[in-house]
Amino acid sequence: MTVITSIPVENFADAADLALSESGVDGVSVDTMKLMSVVVDQSRLKSQAELIESREIRHRWAKASFFRRQQWWLGVPRLKYSGQGIPCLSLEIQAFVVASGQVRLPTGSSYGVAVVESVGKPEHQVLPLTVILSVAEGTHLRYPILEKDSQWITWNVVGFDTGIRVHGRLVEGICQALRYQTIYKWLRSFGPQGEDLAPHVVGFLLGVLSGEGSRGLLKEQTWAMDDLREVIKKLGYNAKETETAINRVLPELATARDMEEALRTVLKAIGS
Repeated sequence: MTVITSIPVENFADAADLALSESGVDGVSVDTMKLMSVVVDQSRLKSQAELIESREIRHRWAKASFFRRQQWWLGVPRLKYSGQGIPCLSLEIQAFVVASGQVRLPTGSSYGVAVVESVGKPEHQVLPLTVILSVAEGTHLRYPILEKDSQWITWNVVGFDTGIRVHGRLVEGICQALRYQTIYKWLRSFGPQGEDLAPHVVGFLLGVLSGEGSRGLLKEQTWAMDDLREVIKKLGYNAKETETAINRVLPELATARDMEEALRTVLKAIGS
């Protein structure tokens, strides 16, 4: 836990900055932080958070009282990609609580402080890429439900003997996010970790869309400009933004070794 006395925390964005700094994760957008935070079970973690908060404040200021003004619960994501077996995205979401308020000492002195701390164990969410594609297309409700409670749903997904356990609000939030942006752009909202794995995810999904299964379509595949335009079109980008990005990165494209490198180069230009 970290107690900070010099940085004002006024809103969710400020709290997100502190939680990301404390966790060592970079570049996650505010909207994606809000989406990940729906997984945090505040009612289960509240008493633990208050105990840690009180103990650490008193450790730093003996006999002090902490008067909380505002509090934010956040989920900080760590994103991984696995291409073995059935390709999946793995989300590890660590709960953080950020509180701002005043510390009052017996002497009458007071300090404005912000407290940021991780609480509980991370929640793990595994999403097969075929499921993410279904969510993007709005067809995810076709999966038969094996179990369901107020937060979690277990879907019967081919290839998973015990099904896939998903957080209902998280999946619906992803569905909403993908109505207004491509999967590639959404992955980039996770910062450098999303940017690194986005081409692998996109490569697999293009294989699914073109009927090639999970075969690697992009890695070590020679490319031509027309083919590159067609691939980007399948990702949902319009011709104007595609051509603008291609023109910006023509020198880099001249040295691209395969379709994956060419696609990565253009998509970065579109997203910048």
